[in-house]
Amino acid sequence: MTAIFAAVVTGLLLAEEPLTTKKIISTALGLIGVSCIIGPSALTEFDLGNLAQLAILGAALSYAFAGVWGRVALTGQPPL
Repeated sequence: MTAIFAAVVTGLLLAEEPLTTKKIISTALGLIGVSCIIGPSALTEFDLGNLAQLAILGAALSYAFAGVWGRVALTGQPPL
C-alpha cells in the first residue's frame, strides 16, 4: 500500500509527478486487491482486527506523505 499511496500523494502534491492513466489504473487495481485481502466483512462488522488493519493503512499513507515532505523540504541538502 505504501507504493500505491505514494503514487497518489505525489501525483496530487508534486507538479513534476503527474497522475497518468497508468498510475490511476494500477492504483485502482491495487486498492481492489487490498480490499479483497481485508475482506468484505470489514465493511459489515467492526472489530479490533479491523482497527489494526486500518492502523497499518494509516502507516502506509504516512510513509507516502513523508516521502513527499522529504522531497520538498530537503531539496538541495547534501546527502550526508
